[in-house]
Amino acid sequence: MSLSLTESCVRYERYVRRHKDIPTFEEFNAQHYTCLPSNSAAYSSFKRAVSTAQRAEGIPIQRRLPSLLRYFDSEETSFAAPKPSTQVLPRTNAFQSTVPSYEKSLKMNIRAPVHAEEMGVESSNLSESDISESEMSERSAWTVDTFKEMLSSSDDPCLVEKSGSMVHFVPTDSRAVLNLPALSCKLTKSSWGNLRTGAEIKMRDGNTLSLTSMALNETDMKSFVKEFKKKTKGPYFIRFSSI
Repeated sequence: MSLSLTESCVRYERYVRRHKDIPTFEEFNAQHYTCLPSNSAAYSSFKRAVSTAQRAEGIPIQRRLPSLLRYFDSEETSFAAPKPSTQVLPRTNAFQSTVPSYEKSLKMNIRAPVHAEEMGVESSNLSESDISESEMSERSAWTVDTFKEMLSSSDDPCLVEKSGSMVHFVPTDSRAVLNLPALSCKLTKSSWGNLRTGAEIKMRDGNTLSLTSMALNETDMKSFVKEFKKKTKGPYFIRFSSI
């Protein structure tokens, strides 16, 4: 019996945390009876994040990883079935005389049905360490560290400035899917003044963001102003919550 998609993501994320190799979804499905969808873009992005974490702290990986389940939610996917293999049965005589014996008897291994009550008890006994990053991400807010990991795994050129003059706004309300260009702006004289006065600023996706609808973190704002005046190279990160 194969696992559900959520359970499959749990098992895959747990495996790559404890092993050096990063198998493809097809290879992992064939060995662990999972149902990871076929998605080359999701695999490439998640593999890049895991490789970065392995280089930074080795095995096992302790840091938070991007949600594998969210990669699948954002793309059209299909089940990643292993490569089919042809099985040819050996030729046998049409009529074969055999003498019944114990050695040739069939051993029936019948698995008892699992009741819904038992399944509920088993799932309730899962420890916090057995919960995947996908499930944890639904309950916790974004942090600056997780936001930085999303930026490092993104290949969008509009999110990076060689001079470091970028300001990224980190939401703390929920773990909704982020639109990074809509939360990032280039730090210019105009945006610097608007940030200080709470006016509208232009974001990297081309839209404008009204700061009057946001409650900016005071500590982050003070640190940002201090670092900018000292000409400390960015990028800068400011947490906020919606009003």
